[in-house]
Amino acid sequence: ARGMVVTVTAALAAPDVAPHVHGIVAEHYRDEPFVSVLDPGAWPGSTHVVGGNGAHIGVAVDASASTLIASCALDNLVKGAAGQAIQAANVATGTAETAGLPIAGLYP
Repeated sequence: ARGMVVTVTAALAAPDVAPHVHGIVAEHYRDEPFVSVLDPGAWPGSTHVVGGNGAHIGVAVDASASTLIASCALDNLVKGAAGQAIQAANVATGTAETAGLPIAGLYP
C-alpha cells in the first residue's frame, strides 16, 4: 500500500502526565474529521489509510525513559497533496471541510 508512516519520539517535560497522554491526544483531535487517534496499544499502518484523506495516530509512553512515542499514517497522494489542497480550499471558502473528500481509506 502506498502511504507514509512516520514515528517520532520526544522527552516528556512532565513525567507525571504519562498515564494521561493518550487521553490528551484524543481530546486534542476529537473534532478533527480526518484524524483518528487509535486505541491504546494500536499502531497505524498505511494499508488502512490508502485512498482516503484520513490520518491515523498511535501514541504511547515509555515510562522508563520518560519518552513519548507517536506514529502517524497517511496516504501521501490524497492527504499529502491533492486532498490537502481541497481541504484547505474548503476551509478558505467556508465550505464544509469534508466536502469532496473521502474520509475512510479503501482497506479491502
